[in-house]
Amino acid sequence: MQIVKHEMVWTILWFKHHEQEWERRYKTYPKPGLKAYAAKQKDVWKRFGEKAKEGFEKYITLSEI
Repeated sequence: MQIVKHEMVWTILWFKHHEQEWERRYKTYPKPGLKAYAAKQKDVWKRFGEKAKEGFEKYITLSEI
C-alpha cells in the first residue's frame, strides 16, 4: 500500500510539473496562437491534477504532496 500511495503522490506531482512547464512556455511564446495553445495545455494538466487529487484524497493526505 505504501508503494501505491507513493505512486498517487508522484502522479499528482507529474501533472503539476506539466502544468508549470506549459505556464513557462506560455510566458515565453511570442505569437498569440502559441500562447493560446500553451494556455489550453496548462489548463488541461491543471484539471488532470485536480481530478487526481479528488480521486486520491481518501487514500493519501494532501500534506504528503
